[in-house]
Amino acid sequence: MKIKPYVWQMMLLTALITAPEPGYCASEAVEKRIPLPIGEMADMLAKWWTDTGYQIQRTEPEAGYVRFRAIKGQENWQVDLAPHSALATRVTAAFSGMNPEIRQQQFWDHITHYINNPLAEKPQDPGRHIPAVVLSRMESVVCINARSDGNSNQFSGFIIDTDGLVLCTAHALGNSQDLTVTLYDGRQVQAKLLFKDAHKDLSILQIALKSKAAIQLSEGRNLLGMGETVFTVGCPVNLQGTVYSGTINSPPRKMNDLPLWQAQMEIHPGSSGSPVFDGNGNIVAMVKGRYRGTSSTAFLIPMETILVFFKEKSSL
Repeated sequence: MKIKPYVWQMMLLTALITAPEPGYCASEAVEKRIPLPIGEMADMLAKWWTDTGYQIQRTEPEAGYVRFRAIKGQENWQVDLAPHSALATRVTAAFSGMNPEIRQQQFWDHITHYINNPLAEKPQDPGRHIPAVVLSRMESVVCINARSDGNSNQFSGFIIDTDGLVLCTAHALGNSQDLTVTLYDGRQVQAKLLFKDAHKDLSILQIALKSKAAIQLSEGRNLLGMGETVFTVGCPVNLQGTVYSGTINSPPRKMNDLPLWQAQMEIHPGSSGSPVFDGNGNIVAMVKGRYRGTSSTAFLIPMETILVFFKEKSSL
């Protein structure tokens, strides 16, 4: 069958319109480990693509994993996020479009810039403001995994001096002999139990690692006001270092002869041992736990108890 001339013209025009421009090709997938929790990593990428005009499709191919498709014109990103640890993410990125090598480099450069400027652009929940000084404390917070007789328990803690002392609760330790601490950048180190006070529910661990990031207990404050806003930075299970805000809603209550602050604050399993800060970034308490049956009532160990604990241990 003979094709009419105008049909050839339409076919040629279609080919010209749909043909990729010179320089258009796909890059090979690149995988890197990034020292950011998977939730924060996903929020940062979604904001970056949205701000630069991409259409985003987000799926979860399996529990705990995230896959992005980001499209703008002939540019197409596919990025897979997988948890490497509670505070680190495996990122696999592939790009198709113009100058893929350049675009890939821009992608990784943006992530590096975000990590190196942690106060510039942290994702936050709508309607909630987290002070930059509180966010700057994140590098001092650690995840702790305690193993004993085949059982594993994950909770939180924070570095209190540059020599690697870590403060955490005592009840989460149990009789564990194998302790692993995961740092903000994803590194994992073994820990040794130095002191444990079951009554005050406080423990000190030692890690064989110097740290530039430490929360100075001497800069904390003990007295809090009713209705005061506080913030906790922790490592709850499957939430990877999320920051929660709340309010002090009760005067200190006595439990086992020790005072505890009560706060209206979201608390999840694994939050025990998280440091609590005021709006100026001063440490004011530590998360002990939550009221059974709810995730919105928190009990906090006040600074007074923490300082007495350290005074007792320093006299040993």
